[in-house]
Amino acid sequence: MRSNYGVFLRQYEPRYWYYAVVELTFKMLLTGVLCLISPGTPLQLIVALCTCLCYAILILHQAPFVTRTADCLSTVCTMALAVTLAVGLLHIAKFRDSGGKEHEELLKEPDFILMVVNVLPIAVYVVNLVLHAYGGKFPRCRKSGQRELMVSTTSVTPVSQTVEEVNATGFWQGEKRRGKE
Repeated sequence: MRSNYGVFLRQYEPRYWYYAVVELTFKMLLTGVLCLISPGTPLQLIVALCTCLCYAILILHQAPFVTRTADCLSTVCTMALAVTLAVGLLHIAKFRDSGGKEHEELLKEPDFILMVVNVLPIAVYVVNLVLHAYGGKFPRCRKSGQRELMVSTTSVTPVSQTVEEVNATGFWQGEKRRGKE
């Protein structure tokens, strides 16, 4: 089964082989089912927000991906979506002050918040790519002007390498063991 569906299953640890179905179900809930739940109302956003938070908790609890960086990136993306939904909810919500006067919006200009929140997953991805390019080592400049390599705890496993190979060797294909060059 792993050879037939390798593209879908290699990114997950073997015990979470079914996680592609969980991920597709999450996407289906957000895109298909939510269209049927009170379109254009705050209830729709609340259900979407709860769905995102439940999925983020599931990822944090199970850590289904082969690498920690993939787990982290998936969590950051899901939380960015949840914050976007929360900002949308605050943007359309109507509030009453102590005098009973109704105010249309709590957030009048959510643009900056949304830009920062939605650039964060891209930044996490780029940092992981840079770390992968340096083989898990990131260059650091010293005050004296000399460059040294700082060892990172982040590692990205190539899709072609299986979990068993990573577990057997203790490192991924491009990584060199410390002290052995």
